Amino acid sequence: MAQAVIAPLPANVITITNALIFGPVWGSLLSWCSTILGSSLCFLLSKKFGKPFAEKIVGSSIQRAEKFFRTYGLHAVFLIRMMPFVPFDAVSYGAPLVGIPFSRFLLATSVGIIPSILVYSYLGTVIAGVYWWVVVGLLTVSLVAIIVAIKTRV
Repeated sequence: MAQAVIAPLPANVITITNALIFGPVWGSLLSWCSTILGSSLCFLLSKKFGKPFAEKIVGSSIQRAEKFFRTYGLHAVFLIRMMPFVPFDAVSYGAPLVGIPFSRFLLATSVGIIPSILVYSYLGTVIAGVYWWVVVGLLTVSLVAIIVAIKTRV
């Protein structure tokens, strides 16, 4: 949740990390819940404190998000949530500024984030699998090097 509100760390990194630590199922569920909570908090903060506050948090991307929402409406929230590399926080802070109701924002976010969370959680699982093979490979090479060093010394 802190990632969504204050930290400049991409949400995808958190999702991958959750899958690495908790596995793909629990990591996905944790990412989904925390993303919804963080997005909701951003939405409510922006609704309460307005555009100047949102601009301080997400910078100039808030104008692009506002323009996008005015052009495409609520469907934009759903579509943007499924797209990688879109400023996620700008969506959460920008939606209330154009009058999108919280209930619709919540529904669009809750459903829209599912594909990316599943993809990034799977990616986290793949990374974990590769990581362990790299560790096993390095340990094997180290062990062979130690054995060769000992045998050549004798």
